Amino acid sequence: MIVAKDFLHLGSSASINKTLSRLTQEGKLLRVSRGAYVRPHEGRFGMRPPSTESVLQGIEASSGETVVAHGAAEANALGLTTQVPIREVFFTSGPSRTLHLGSRCVELKHGSRWQLLLGTRPAGQVIRALSWLGPEAAPAALEQLHSRLPEAEWKAVCGARDALPSWLAQLISIGVCRLSDEAEKRTREGLADVDAGRVVDQQMVEAWAASLSSDVPLSVPGLNQGGE
Repeated sequence: MIVAKDFLHLGSSASINKTLSRLTQEGKLLRVSRGAYVRPHEGRFGMRPPSTESVLQGIEASSGETVVAHGAAEANALGLTTQVPIREVFFTSGPSRTLHLGSRCVELKHGSRWQLLLGTRPAGQVIRALSWLGPEAAPAALEQLHSRLPEAEWKAVCGARDALPSWLAQLISIGVCRLSDEAEKRTREGLADVDAGRVVDQQMVEAWAASLSSDVPLSVPGLNQGGE
């Protein structure tokens, strides 16, 4: 990503814009938005714009913005809908604008904090997909997703619920956080049973060791059933 303002130390704004405009006319640069340019790629059939992904990565690197996919694209990527978005739309922490990549238009919309909160990680994808699906379809989608994501991602979703719209926060509290709490409780109970078993095993070993150094017959509860 080439941004005009990054060259202001080399000359006036007018001269820099004139140079970039000349390079664009010569086909060496492609203007994607006001003051922003990219280098086109040369392919078998001539020059073509770079991929949307590489342009967005350039924007993030040059401006520090966070850019994530729209909920419709996330829902499709997660297999929650077969509907393929016609337009390329992304949420950004920066200003809203449209990028022109040849015949393609990529729309960047300024997103709310909660839409950007977890970035591109699976937990963030889930939140944006559920939000796009809405209160009617989101519960079934949440049930469909629950076994497909790692527990760490669901914990991240639960941790973000205070920042979410009320209906989505309530859905996640009931459909995710409660189940996660129950699973964690079962894990703790299982570990407690294991610890109790280790105590019994240790007692048996100590009793066996003591019997080797004495004439007292080994007697451990659970082993000497019925006696003599």
